[in-house]
Amino acid sequence: MSYIRADKAFRINKFNADKIRNIKVKFSTISTRDVIFRNRDSAPDPITIKPDTRFTIRRDHAILKKKELERKKMGKDCSVNMKTRQMLSKGITFDAVDGELKPTKLPKPVPSPSTSTAANTGSTRQPAVKRSRTEPSRNLLGMETT
Repeated sequence: MSYIRADKAFRINKFNADKIRNIKVKFSTISTRDVIFRNRDSAPDPITIKPDTRFTIRRDHAILKKKELERKKMGKDCSVNMKTRQMLSKGITFDAVDGELKPTKLPKPVPSPSTSTAANTGSTRQPAVKRSRTEPSRNLLGMETT
């Protein structure tokens, strides 16, 4: 049997005689942590091993799970990917962002070539005017040049 080294182990939350307090463990290496998580299903019955996730991730997962259950109760098809925090429903992908489900931004449509570029860019510049070859050119002082 090999032993696992932990850097720190401490209880979280305040003492309550009616409840068992959780223990947070910090491992000395990431590889040790990975070994624990790979074998967490083989832990004895009262022990559960869960990763410590940020509040925002837990909140987004709860929202995705709630929406998935609602849609399945209504008979609508949807799939949820918890790693990317996305839900796919009716061909539209929704992202869980800041505690809300928002549709993924779609790319802007490309303007058709028939419209003028000045109208699309909002430019107020006038298009350049071509001079005829017979018209004499002028220099900066306004004098005719040949």
